[in-house]
Amino acid sequence: PSRHKVVGKKKNRLTVKLTCLGASLLAMYIVFVYFILMTFEKRDGDGGGGGSTGTASLSNNLRTNHADTISSSQQQQADAAQPKEKKTPTVQDFCGMCQWRDQPFNCNERVEWVVNTKGQTQDDAIATNLKYCVHPDGCDGSKVNDEGFLECQEISDVFVPTIRDFCGMCQWKGQPFNCNERVDWVVNQKRQTEEEAKKTNLKYCYNANGCNDKVDDDGYMPCVDPTVLDPLSNKPPSYTTGTAKHVPKEPELEAFLTGELLKRASTYDIPISRKRHGGVVKKDVDEEGLRDRRSGEDIIASVLSAAKYGDRQYDDDEEEELSDGNNHNILDPSSEGGGRTEDMPVLTAHCEPVNQTTWETKPLPPRDGPSTKRSLFEVPYPRVRSCRALPSQWPIDTPPVDLDPFLPWIHDAFPSPDGKSVVFVAQNRRRCFNGQRYLRRGEIPPKGVQPHKNLIHIDYSKNYFMRPQPALFQHVPVKRIPSERPGEDAEPRYRLASHEDADEDGMETRFICRFKSFDPDADPKVSIVGYSLSKHTVDYDYHTYRKGYKYSTTEAGYDNHMIWQSQLLFECPVPPGLQEKVKRGDTVENDYANLYVDVIPIRTAPRYTPPREFLQPRYDFHNE
Repeated sequence: PSRHKVVGKKKNRLTVKLTCLGASLLAMYIVFVYFILMTFEKRDGDGGGGGSTGTASLSNNLRTNHADTISSSQQQQADAAQPKEKKTPTVQDFCGMCQWRDQPFNCNERVEWVVNTKGQTQDDAIATNLKYCVHPDGCDGSKVNDEGFLECQEISDVFVPTIRDFCGMCQWKGQPFNCNERVDWVVNQKRQTEEEAKKTNLKYCYNANGCNDKVDDDGYMPCVDPTVLDPLSNKPPSYTTGTAKHVPKEPELEAFLTGELLKRASTYDIPISRKRHGGVVKKDVDEEGLRDRRSGEDIIASVLSAAKYGDRQYDDDEEEELSDGNNHNILDPSSEGGGRTEDMPVLTAHCEPVNQTTWETKPLPPRDGPSTKRSLFEVPYPRVRSCRALPSQWPIDTPPVDLDPFLPWIHDAFPSPDGKSVVFVAQNRRRCFNGQRYLRRGEIPPKGVQPHKNLIHIDYSKNYFMRPQPALFQHVPVKRIPSERPGEDAEPRYRLASHEDADEDGMETRFICRFKSFDPDADPKVSIVGYSLSKHTVDYDYHTYRKGYKYSTTEAGYDNHMIWQSQLLFECPVPPGLQEKVKRGDTVENDYANLYVDVIPIRTAPRYTPPREFLQPRYDFHNE
């Protein structure tokens, strides 16, 4: 019995201990809950100007917090139901500590590599990589991972056009049909689905206003290539600023292509000397076989020297007397009383600083006549003073083309036997700067220079500067603009046009020919007697197409094998009232002409597209 009493006491003690422990835990829980509720009450009281304590206050707080929780949950559901407004990232959102596309380097290192390797500016490199380098919580204050990177997700709200952005009313690549017609043709001819055809042609069929713009006179909507949109905006940039970013190039190449060399030449005097020939210049390792080593202002000085003292640029000996066998120097017709007199016009080249970087603007900006006229830089050739000695006096070795590549590199000019036209024989000056060399191992091409099969041009600056030369081999259709001052003295004006809209004599031309007559007894002595539009003796684009070549010329300039693009032959039709006079030879007196022609190039960028895409209607060729 005593043993049973001891066991009973032990059970009672155990029950008491469990009861005490449970009561203690309950008390601690109540204190904990009370403390939490008081904290929320105090916070609400501070925010609302005061609060109360007690059971009622706690109950109110619980109901209020519960209501806030329900309201917050409902708001989140409402926010989720509504589409969020897209926020286009800007350069200010760029975070250099982001890991670039799971690679072992950050965005700062990526931008630095793009700047050094691809020749982009820092802003362009940031814009290109922006979608991988934006942290949702901001770059400041975010913690990096163990590898030292911020974990950034690729942003998908940077503008990327889809098939839903396809606009069928866009004009397809400047052709006389819209994008809907192009898609129909692709579906029927190439057996693609409509969706595939739209996706393939989307870059030519995007309208920034959702295909809601007004159509032009030809029935097309204004459209832009979405791949050249500003990466920091969903709107296409203004045409006045260009639809393509300017790619920085080597300083010397930049000076050539922007026309800065000629602009500087017209603002201050460049010293020129009587004797400026090639000379002995120490060869660079990359200049083997390069004869013309002129650069910068030396090019301008050499052209001006040749104009003033004679075009003997590459002669190594002093100028020699050239005789016709009768003790008459054919370079100085005045020795026998012939040639140009002081009051007669002087052969003059009007050079225009060509800024080829404006070709990155599409459509091309309109030419401003007054400002263009003010920018012209005259290079007179007083030593050209004889029709008989014209081939030897013509500026060929150091031509004005070296300053203005839109001028034809003329070697000879003569009237046709029937007197109906003046024939010009010119050459493609760009071919003179097509020498190439291999890139050395590990060598990076200069900024803006395009290699070809591990080759680059030795004199790439002059080669790229001469890109307008092949454009002279390509025809352009033009249409006359009605003059604001109608009359015989009104100077005609022209605009670029389609083949269908062009004038009959402007269907395939490249130069405006302005004829002038000299009369020593008239006032003024020189007067304009007519205009005409040039004609190519050979259709170079059609010839290229028939030979099976894809392009007539290339931007990079590796096309010397196309030998038919070497010699440029074109004619300026003589005004009908002067043709008989030209035929009889009455336009030449005392070995100098009294009838002159100004050859004015129509300055458009060369077409790097297949020539079959712009053949004249007379070939009845359908580009399909």
